[in-house]
Amino acid sequence: MKILIKGNNLSLLAILESQVSFNKLNEKCDKIFGSWKWIANKGNLGHTYRIILGWNSNLFDVNLIDFNDQVIHCKVSFPSNNKYVFCSIVYDANKYIDRRALWSSLVLHRGFIRDDPWIIGGDFNVTLNLSESFAGSSKISKGMMEFLECVNSLEIQDINSNGASFQISQCSYPLSGAEAVS
Repeated sequence: MKILIKGNNLSLLAILESQVSFNKLNEKCDKIFGSWKWIANKGNLGHTYRIILGWNSNLFDVNLIDFNDQVIHCKVSFPSNNKYVFCSIVYDANKYIDRRALWSSLVLHRGFIRDDPWIIGGDFNVTLNLSESFAGSSKISKGMMEFLECVNSLEIQDINSNGASFQISQCSYPLSGAEAVS
């Protein structure tokens, strides 16, 4: 992860499905992020972290707004030009019934931010189109329909993917709540 950050000159990084246990979080984040600040959200079983978000606080500020086991909602501010963007980092549940909590959270958050700039990114564990499905199903699932309903309700657009489809990469740290560290 350190090589990825340095090699790509990253200033903000979200780690999804980290699997970092509570007792290893500080150690792993200190090793990966160094002097950066970071936050993490607890998984629904409460013994590992699902999403870890790290950022270079010399370039911008990140303020935690809300979180649950599937999303971290935050505001990223750029002090150099007084601009900001709201961000929602998602690592959605595997079962469509469990994803409903995320859809509700996103709709509620949309009401909070109104017409301000908003980026939603991460792993939704569901696709909007059959052509994006790794499973190769030939019919639209209930989970896909509910995802589409959420996207339409939020009045957002899916940005087409770029690069290899279904690419899986591993990091050198087996990373696995929200805790903020300054």
